[in-house]
Amino acid sequence: MWEMRYLPEYIAEIIIAVVIAAVAMPGSAQVHLDHVVIADKSTGEPIPYATLVSLSSSIGFVSDELGKIDSIHFEEADSLEARSIGYESIRFPATSMNSLDIDLKPKILELNEVVIRPINASRYVLQALAEVATNYYEDSFATTNYFLERLTENRKLLLNTEAFLETVHPDYQATKDSFEIHMIASRSASKDKLEFMQKERDKDARKEIKAAAKDGEVLTAEELEFAFELGHPAYILYLDPLRHPKRSIQVNEDNIDFLDSLNHEDYEFWHGKPVAFGSQSLVVIHFDQREKVKRLMLTGTLWIDQDTKAFVKIAFGLSKKGEKHLIPTYAKAALWVYGLSYELYDAWVEFDYRTLNDRWLLSSVRLKADLFLEKRRLFSENEKGRFKYACEMITSQHFALPYTFKSPTHFKPEERLSEQLLDVSDSKWKELQQNRRSYR
Repeated sequence: MWEMRYLPEYIAEIIIAVVIAAVAMPGSAQVHLDHVVIADKSTGEPIPYATLVSLSSSIGFVSDELGKIDSIHFEEADSLEARSIGYESIRFPATSMNSLDIDLKPKILELNEVVIRPINASRYVLQALAEVATNYYEDSFATTNYFLERLTENRKLLLNTEAFLETVHPDYQATKDSFEIHMIASRSASKDKLEFMQKERDKDARKEIKAAAKDGEVLTAEELEFAFELGHPAYILYLDPLRHPKRSIQVNEDNIDFLDSLNHEDYEFWHGKPVAFGSQSLVVIHFDQREKVKRLMLTGTLWIDQDTKAFVKIAFGLSKKGEKHLIPTYAKAALWVYGLSYELYDAWVEFDYRTLNDRWLLSSVRLKADLFLEKRRLFSENEKGRFKYACEMITSQHFALPYTFKSPTHFKPEERLSEQLLDVSDSKWKELQQNRRSYR
């Protein structure tokens, strides 16, 4: 049975679990590129999750974490805009897109400080939360989505699961989540096996198989293999902090939610410099736990539309100031027994929102974690493992209800995605993949 968990618990499980165990547009396209890379003009560094949108058709494309968009097709008459939060947007005709690179210039706005500065940053966040009912979608709606979960160990791929989905969402004021998800197609590939602590894990498996045999049971090594999946589509949607702004985010029974006014005394909030996103002016607010707080809290950034006080993007992770409180006591004991040490380089989640009929709703969710583990040995070289985890869910299209599902196959949120895969022909899979990073 799959249990819904709070986000920091979810990130903690990434660590504990490892220890214990492009787009082809329809129609007659006249302009084609195999890929483009959207990069920072001043540094040359790629811009992850930047967007390239057709202004005439409102069809858009989202770059991956390396700033890349594959298989770009446009009609000759299209006018395009490339944009990302904090950068100056550029517009150009599709026919002029004959380069593999699009460079964006960083842009910080000089907004009228009188509008922002008299309002305390913490209070500004609470005012934006008070506008959720006004700003976010008031009716149930449907979407098509692309889902990806990937885990690597020392650059070797352990898990790569993809799915194409149809989802009906409750409205943003619903008192209870009731996502209905259907699967169009899904595939999972595990190319390598976990190498970290292989000898110890094999030894433990043999003990369990032997103990089961004594009880007259048959247990195989395959049944004892660790399941790397840590999330699934329903859980990713459940994380949206604006669906239940009064719901607490918890870890180790502690409420650590930066959106909860009861926690604001444990956080520092401050204004950053306003930035541009397309034609919008965004207020930037940073937050982190105070030095005096002796428990795990969060750190992150909020981008809020200056005109409507709608959240355009929310990004946060575990604060370095409280990271030592991440691992529960029982897990610390396990680390000591096994002679293990760890370093968490990164643990982050991002929520992006966009408008539909002048109302906002979730556009994409991205989670990532970067973990280093070391097994100390007395008489041989220490064993080391660098694990990188990524999960994302991108909304492709939005639909008003009533909506008729194209696929009859339900996704069961109580089961892992790999236990209910829906394979399709190679040609159909290729067609779906070409559209995985597009949106309307």
